[in-house]
Amino acid sequence: MEYRLDIQGLRAIAVLSVFLFHFNHALLPGGFLGVDIFFVISGFLISGIIINKIDKKSFSFIDFYKSRIKRIVPAYLVLLIIVAIAVTFIYFNQDVKFFRKALFNASIFNSNNYFASLDTYFGAQNSENPLLHTWTLAVEMQFYLILPLILFFIPRKWLGFFIVLLILLSLMYTHYQISFGKQVVAMYYSLLSRSSEFLLGTLVQLFLMKKKNINISTQTFLSVLGLLMVLIPMFIYNEKTTFPGVLALIPCVGTGMLLISKDSYINQFLSTKIPVFIGALSYSIYLWHWPFMALYRYYHSQYEIPLMDGLLMTILIFAFSYASYYLIEEKFRIKSIKQIAISSVAVYLFLAFMVLMSVKINEKMGSTPAYFSSSNAMGFTSHGKYFKRFEVLGNPESTNKILVIGYSHGLVMKPFLNEIGKKNDFAFSIVTNDTYPPIPNISEKEFHNQSNFELYENLALKSEKEIEKFDTIFILKAWGIPLPHFNEALLNLTKRYPQKIFYLFEDYPTLNKNPIRVNRGELKTKKNVKFEKIYAKIPENILKELKSSPNVKVMDLTKIKLFEDAPYYKDTVIYYDEKHLNVFGSIKYAKFSEEIFLKKLRSN
Repeated sequence: MEYRLDIQGLRAIAVLSVFLFHFNHALLPGGFLGVDIFFVISGFLISGIIINKIDKKSFSFIDFYKSRIKRIVPAYLVLLIIVAIAVTFIYFNQDVKFFRKALFNASIFNSNNYFASLDTYFGAQNSENPLLHTWTLAVEMQFYLILPLILFFIPRKWLGFFIVLLILLSLMYTHYQISFGKQVVAMYYSLLSRSSEFLLGTLVQLFLMKKKNINISTQTFLSVLGLLMVLIPMFIYNEKTTFPGVLALIPCVGTGMLLISKDSYINQFLSTKIPVFIGALSYSIYLWHWPFMALYRYYHSQYEIPLMDGLLMTILIFAFSYASYYLIEEKFRIKSIKQIAISSVAVYLFLAFMVLMSVKINEKMGSTPAYFSSSNAMGFTSHGKYFKRFEVLGNPESTNKILVIGYSHGLVMKPFLNEIGKKNDFAFSIVTNDTYPPIPNISEKEFHNQSNFELYENLALKSEKEIEKFDTIFILKAWGIPLPHFNEALLNLTKRYPQKIFYLFEDYPTLNKNPIRVNRGELKTKKNVKFEKIYAKIPENILKELKSSPNVKVMDLTKIKLFEDAPYYKDTVIYYDEKHLNVFGSIKYAKFSEEIFLKKLRSN
């Protein structure tokens, strides 16, 4: 099969766009399209290799899979080892526990399915997860299991028609799941949704095999149009764009046009020294760029990477990529599959050790206790997908019973409620859920993910039965997150039960940085770091609507001394991240606001 330098140049465009997007989304909002370019190129090249060997009657499934393993696995496994070691030293204990799952799934090329189903709310954010980018390699390896079967067993005369049919089915499936199933996240990581991109590359390969001679004027037109179709969406698309699906066709078809026009002036430029060099390193650059950025963001607890740090990071990324390409990729290409297998077994044993022991190693290094650094210490028995039962906090035997329905900010109020309940003879029955407090009848339109709606609906049904049993209900919500249909459901709930008293809690202040990360522990170590306190008040339109409801009260406990020096109380951190109080902070919140709480509660 013909070796084309311009394809290396096209890979350079792909990896640089992804690099810029990951460095700062504002630099290239649609830079994530570089992944789609890679998928089209992969489909094009791998299809060409397979079809040529089938035609020469030299194709072997075993040899094909060996070649893919030699190409992808060695550098990938080295990356996993180094990232696993780095995370063990950099992450806090609770996040190491979540990372182990990512490491395991990455090691078996199942990252796409893992991240599609993952609730990362209580772990390191996606922008700080050093293995998030491995989902693309998982999709690629999974596709390589299927493609040879299609090309080998489908008769050549039907192959083009069959590929077109598969592309259409993939697009229809993706559109349906996004538009009606609300599976936006799942489709982003889905093999089925991304198959159309690989298969488009296959279709281009079949086209070139039939039409070998395309005049230069046609190639020039296709290359200009193709480049525009690739580049313009990179500036127009962003993370809010409904993607993948039909909109992915524009850059993918543009990539196909560039693959067709191999002799155009644009493709000649892509064949020059610098683009070809970057393209040759593209796999290694893709592997290494993201862990550097993610771990930096985790360590510094900020998304923005300052210019000088960014320049140093870029140098390190290219140094690692260069070493990875010449010392691993190139060397292992000429090694036997037996040598690679022996090396891989050793690596997988080490990765298994890291999966099993990284938490203990991290603990031995003096990791900050969950009491200060994790939501785990709150207990998840009555929360979200972990729900087993309504927990009763305070004094379970008390006749002063209050129902508490909340969001994650309600979850972290458990120590608060338990403390006040024990001291003042209250029994608080509580249920909480991420993002959507499970009050009844929030419209399905509010949800962007069907599984989130189903989870909410299940909890809301349980809450509705509990509401019948209580005279007083607390609603705890992060008011800074706008949920219009929640407001409507809340208003309807208060009108439905005019005989019950509902308390809406003003939310405690959140921060612009994670203080545990900033200080590398629960004690104040960095004196010059300024934290911004963000107060998200109950919106005026909600208060206006509820003024006509005499059974609705507002509980504002935020005007207390505890938050004057937030995120610290006597140099001890009272938050486990920028948005949530830790157990220590929640208990102190109870101490400082107990008098106001009781006064407001008893005045009604």
